[in-house]
This record gives sequence, structure tokens and C-alpha cells, in this order.
Amino acid sequence: MAPSLEMWADLVLSDGRFWTGWPIAEQWSEIHGIFPLHKRLQPVTPFVCGGTYELDNLRPVDASELMAYWGNFATFIRNIPDGGTIQFRVVE
Repeated sequence: MAPSLEMWADLVLSDGRFWTGWPIAEQWSEIHGIFPLHKRLQPVTPFVCGGTYELDNLRPVDASELMAYWGNFATFIRNIPDGGTIQFRVVE
């Protein structure tokens, strides 16, 4: 998203509603009710994999679980070029 903390802050401050997802979280809450503070909305299909910015592609997930998952995911895909293929494997 940005190569430095300062550039990230500039982006968020330039259009906070877009970068924080506030409008879609507000819409989700109007339909499903307010979710607990420790939850965040996660896309069912990741946005980077073509998931839509629509309510039916979101679900509330525990924030710590979410950060652990997306941190690993970001590390996994960091060297895949735009348009590259991502292969998911389910491991029990």
C-alpha cells in the first residue's frame, strides 16, 4: 500500500473513508448489527484475488486471527507478479 509509515498515514488521511472501509462497515452494521470491537470485517474471497467490495463478500472475524492470517498471506504472495497465479492448499 505504501513504502513507509509516513506515506501510509498520508494516504489514510487523504481519504480516510475509502482507506478504512468505514462506509461499507457502516452498511454491514445496518443489516447485521454492530459487531464486537475485537472483530474486523474480512473478505471471504480476498480482494487481491478478485473478491468484491460488496457486503456478501464480508464476514466478521477476530482481529488477532485476521492479522495472523493476512500477515502470512502477504508474505506468501509478496513476490507474485500482478496477474500471477495463486494456488491454495487446504492442510489439516
